[in-house]
Formats: sequence, C-alpha cells, structure tokens
Amino acid sequence: MRLDDPLDREIVRRWASGERHTEVFAKVLAVDHLSLPAQTRAVKRTKDRLRVALRRMCKPATQPNVSAPSTGRGLSGSTAV
Repeated sequence: MRLDDPLDREIVRRWASGERHTEVFAKVLAVDHLSLPAQTRAVKRTKDRLRVALRRMCKPATQPNVSAPSTGRGLSGSTAV
C-alpha cells in the first residue's frame, strides 16, 4: 500500500512534523466549514485510517512458517496421562 492521495501525504507530513491541532488538519481536509465536533470526527477518522495504513506499510515481510521440531506434547506442553 502506498499513500497515493496528496491529502493523505500532507496529513502524514504535518503529523510527522509534530502538528497536533485539529483545526490545521481540518483545513487540509477541507472540512473546516463544519462544526468543531464534525471536524474532530473527520480528522480522527482520517488519522485512524492512516495509522493503520502506515502500520501495514512498515510491517516487516512475513517469513515462511518455520517451527521447531515437535515435542509430541501438544499445545500446553504437558503430556496426557
């Protein structure tokens, strides 16, 4: 996944530079004409979406599932009696 949307890139750039004011992000998203609660929801929704996207982008590639040799003890590690 990439951040193809210029607005997303601008939000991330400002967020990474330390910006925390909802009003600034609301202007970038062009929702500054809405009520403050509506702006807050829109900014939060965008940040949440971008947080998930960035986490996925930064997640290391998964390696093949290589497990240790089986001990024959099952999941709990104890033997059945």
